[in-house]
Parts: sequence; C-alpha cells; structure tokens
Amino acid sequence: ALADTLFSPEPSAAQKAALVRLETLLALVEGWVDVVAGKASEGRLPQVGALAEAVRRRRASGGPAEAIFGNLVGLQLRPRRLRDAANLFSALESAGGAAVRDAAWAHPDVAPTAADLDDVLGYVERSRGGPGVDDGLGGLGSEIDAALEQILASADRSSYTQEQQRATEEDGPIDGGPWPRNRPSGGGPQDSDGAGSSGPSAPSA
Repeated sequence: ALADTLFSPEPSAAQKAALVRLETLLALVEGWVDVVAGKASEGRLPQVGALAEAVRRRRASGGPAEAIFGNLVGLQLRPRRLRDAANLFSALESAGGAAVRDAAWAHPDVAPTAADLDDVLGYVERSRGGPGVDDGLGGLGSEIDAALEQILASADRSSYTQEQQRATEEDGPIDGGPWPRNRPSGGGPQDSDGAGSSGPSAPSA
C-alpha cells in the first residue's frame, strides 16, 4: 500500500480538469453512437432491446479499455456519464431532429461540457432558446460566422490599401490621381534651362 501511494503523485488541478474533459468527450462519443445506432436499428433488429441492455451491462462491469485508461492516465469512465450523454442527444433529437442533435458537437469548442451533462434539460432549453434556433446552438454558430466574416472583410480592406500605397510609391498615382507638378508640360524632354523642346530647331540664315 505504501509503494502504491509513493509512486502515485497527486494530479494537479489542470490534470484533473483535463481528465474531466476527456471523460466528457468519450461519453459524448458513446452516447451519440447509442442514440444513432438505436435509431437506425428500430424496426430492423428484433432483439435491439436485448442488445442495448447487454452493452449497458458490459459498460457497468468495465473492460480492458477501461482498465488501460485507469492505469495510464487515471481516467475512470463512469456508466452514469454515458447515460447522461445518450439522454442529452435523445433530448436534442426530440426537440429539433437529427440536425440539431449532430450540431451540438460539430466542433469541440461548442460541445457539451460536464456541467451540461449534469443538467440535460437545461442545456436543451439554452441551446434552443437563442435567436438561431435552427442551428441548435442558441445562435452561437451564427455569431461565430458573423465574426469570421468581419475579420476576413477587414483583412481584405487592409490588403487592398497596402497594395494601393505600394503602387503609388512605385508607379505614381493610380485611379486618375493628379500628376506631380514637375511633370514636363510639352511632349519632349526638358532642356537644361528647363524649357521644353518641341522638335529640331530651324537652321540659321
């Protein structure tokens, strides 16, 4: 017992937070698979209920994968978390269909958190209560798209302004701008005294 505690340092706060996040993501994966597989097998597999129950019991008893995760990183996959994730995706699908269900974790930054799994009904209400009801994220996806469009438009304007300045410095003004004041008024080159010559001079008498 002493050896077990001696070579098992206490994880830091950041490590604990990472383990919670990893457990949540794995639960979301398995929960989504449960919901989608159950939906796809309805009316096609007569023993789908028995198969689902066998999978749940197997998860409750654990397996080699759970043991490896526990020994390597100290991660414990709790069956309750998997049920919470499955309930969350089922509730989202009931509220808005498969598109809303899949949009909930379209990107890791907007995926449900551990707190969302603790309050499934609250998460569904929040995700469906914003102005962007169709995206299933409470308008968050629309806000992200608008911000990206604004950033790209600003970058395009800045690039165009820099190109204008560079062209002005190298080739003179563009877009019909004024020419420099010291531009020769005649068509030919300037003489040494500053007067423009329009052609060869006539021979003297």
